[in-house]
Amino acid sequence: LYGPADLTRDFINSELDLSKLVFQAKDRSDPVLSIASPVTYARASSPPILIIHGEDDQLVSIEQSVLLNESLKDVGAPVHFISVKNAGHGFSQTGNKPVDPGWDEIDNVIVNFFIETLR
Repeated sequence: LYGPADLTRDFINSELDLSKLVFQAKDRSDPVLSIASPVTYARASSPPILIIHGEDDQLVSIEQSVLLNESLKDVGAPVHFISVKNAGHGFSQTGNKPVDPGWDEIDNVIVNFFIETLR
């Protein structure tokens, strides 16, 4: 859910610069960022992954989830990606239109993902 996936890329919100805050990296080319990035570990043998991200997220760009989705698909890993319209970080509503899919549908997707995956 709306998490960073490639720490070697710039973030929209410089206050959330995990590269400096958490990893004390000097710049985006610091090897520790690649080691800490989920996209680095995309394998065909990866467990099923559910990615859900708000299209208007101003804290962690949806680009991060798109990159993870593409990395997993490229290696043939099982992945399901849902882009949530009119939603920011945490699926907070942005603008006048409702979040789509709504919370009930997002909850159902998550529950069904766990039921199907852990069966």
